[in-house]
Amino acid sequence: MRRPTVLTFLFVVVATSSFAAPPKRVDQKLLEDFKKCAKRKGCAAIPYKEHRRDCEVRSMWQNEACGLYGCEELKVVRQVVADIDELTDNIREHTDKGRAENDYIREQRKRREALLERLKDYQEPSLERMRTGERCVGARESIAELFKEMKKKVEKEPDHGDRAMKSYKHDIVEHFEDETPNHLNQIRDVRNAVENCREVGELRVKK
Repeated sequence: MRRPTVLTFLFVVVATSSFAAPPKRVDQKLLEDFKKCAKRKGCAAIPYKEHRRDCEVRSMWQNEACGLYGCEELKVVRQVVADIDELTDNIREHTDKGRAENDYIREQRKRREALLERLKDYQEPSLERMRTGERCVGARESIAELFKEMKKKVEKEPDHGDRAMKSYKHDIVEHFEDETPNHLNQIRDVRNAVENCREVGELRVKK
C-alpha cells in the first residue's frame, strides 16, 4: 500500500483551500446607509428604510396626538375652590344664626357665583385635555419603543471586521442611547400634565 507523499499532502491542502468560502464582507449598500445615518438625528438616524418610514409615521401621529393637553393652572383652581368653600362657610354661618339677608351676604353670594363660573371654565376643558394627554403618552411611548428596538437591531448587525461599519454602528447606537432620557422625560412630563387635568376635573366645592 502506497503511503501519501508530502507532495500528495500539499496538493490536498491547496485543493481544499481553493474551495474554501471567501471571507464575508459588509454589504456596500448597507454600509452606505449606515454611513449616512451615523450623522443624522431622530428617525433619520435609523438605517433601515422600512423602519425609518415607520418612525416617520409614528412621529406624525405624535404631532397630531400631542395637542393642548396641559392643565398648568392647577394651583389657581385649588385656590378658587378654597375661596368658594370659604364663602360658602361664611354664608352658612350667617344663615344658621338666623340673621337677615344684608348687603354683605348678598355680596358674598355674588362673589361665590362668579367663582363657580370661573371654576366651570377651568373644569370643562380638563377632561378633553386629559384624554389628549393620554393619547400623547401612547404616541411618545410608541416612538421610544421603536428606538429601543432599532438600537438592538443595529447592535446585532455584523460588521465582519470592517472598521468603518463598526464606527457607524457605534455612532448610531450612541444617538439612540442619548435620545432615551429625552423620550422618558417627555413621557413623564405629559403624564404629570394628565394627572393635573384629572385633579382639576375632580375638584369639588362645598354645597
